[in-house]
Amino acid sequence: MSNYAANDDFNYMNLTIQPPSIWQRLQWWFGALIASIFDNPNTPWLSNVLFYVILVAVLGLAIYYIIRLKYGSGFSSESKHFSLANSGLVRGNEKIDYDQLIKEAIEENQFKLAIRYLYLKTLHFLHSKKVIAFKDWKSPYDYEKELDSGIVTTYRSLTGLFEHAWYGDFNVSTAEFEEGRKLANTIESKVDEKG
Repeated sequence: MSNYAANDDFNYMNLTIQPPSIWQRLQWWFGALIASIFDNPNTPWLSNVLFYVILVAVLGLAIYYIIRLKYGSGFSSESKHFSLANSGLVRGNEKIDYDQLIKEAIEENQFKLAIRYLYLKTLHFLHSKKVIAFKDWKSPYDYEKELDSGIVTTYRSLTGLFEHAWYGDFNVSTAEFEEGRKLANTIESKVDEKG
C-alpha cells in the first residue's frame, strides 16, 4: 500500500477537474435539444451526427456568402470577377489583331488586359509555328509539355506573369507589361531561330 500511496497517479487529493470548454458546452446543449425533440435522452449518436452536419452546412453557407460578397454572384458567368472578356480570342488559325488589342488596352491603362492579350498572342504565335496545338481545354502546363527545352523557362516566366496579373486582385503597372513584352519577344526570337 505504501508504494501506491507514494505514486502521484493514485493521489486523488490534488486532482483538479477542468471545467468544460465552450465547444463541449455547445455540444451538450445541442444534444439536450435533440433529446428533448425526440423525447428520448439516449440519442447521443444522433445529436453528434446532426451537430456536425449543421456545423458543415453553416460553414459552407458562410464560405458561399463570403465569395458572393467578394465576387458578385459567386461562380456564375455574370460574376464581375470571374467573367473573361473576349475569352475565345485564340481559335486555331483565326486572324486576330492582338497588336491592336494590346495598343487599345495600353491606351486605356488596362495593363492587366494588355498582358492577357500579350499572352494569347504568344500562344497564337506558338500555334501558328506548330510548336503547340491550341485547344480551349488545355492549361498552361499542357502547353509547357509541348515546348522545346530552350524556351520552357521563358514560357514559365511569361505564364507566371500572366497568371499573377490576370488572376491577381491588384493593379498591374507598365513595368510588368514591359517585362511580359520582353519575355514574349524572347520566345518568338527563339522559335524563329529554330525555324
